[in-house]
Amino acid sequence: MKEPITVLLADDHTIVRQGLSLIVRQHEDITIIGEATNGAEALAMVEAHRPDVLVCDIAMPGVSGIEVARKLAAARSSTRVLFLTMQDTEEYIFEAMQVGTSGFLSKNVATEELVQAITKVAEGKEYFSESVYGKAFQALRHARKRNEIHLTPREKEVIQLLADGMSTKLIADKLSVSEFTVSNHRANLLRKLEAHNVAELVRMAVEKGLIK
Repeated sequence: MKEPITVLLADDHTIVRQGLSLIVRQHEDITIIGEATNGAEALAMVEAHRPDVLVCDIAMPGVSGIEVARKLAAARSSTRVLFLTMQDTEEYIFEAMQVGTSGFLSKNVATEELVQAITKVAEGKEYFSESVYGKAFQALRHARKRNEIHLTPREKEVIQLLADGMSTKLIADKLSVSEFTVSNHRANLLRKLEAHNVAELVRMAVEKGLIK
């Protein structure tokens, strides 16, 4: 008998996790091995249980879904990441593809497509809905055309506030996130712009027209 697909759910909204769990548990070939309420919990549970698929939101407190996927890729984890999110803009889809996610769905997807996506991803394949593929193509085309650094909407906010001279704590308070999250965004910005410090980061961002 074929072993069921093991799935870990990661979303900071309890009602979403419960709904997903009810949907997925109706399929006997898929087993929910746990639920994480944030990115840090998701990473710890992946390490402990090594599920076949992590069904993950992008916007979560602390460590974002994008950062979770990046860390799992760096660790060469066998767990494959399937994003299920409302953050289905060109920027987030492009970022998700950059970190090597195996699938991307909007939360308005039909139940049947979610199950199909989990199955495909568990088989080692990729699954991106038709609308996501369209947005990803547009994001790639726009990035190449403008030849600019590709930032997520939140990264754009953070870099503008850094340019305004705000500290990590002030930025965290303004955006209603943790200082750890702001630090992660700053680290990603330094990496993307290949800057060595915040002053150089801001200068390069101004030169590239990323901020005013």
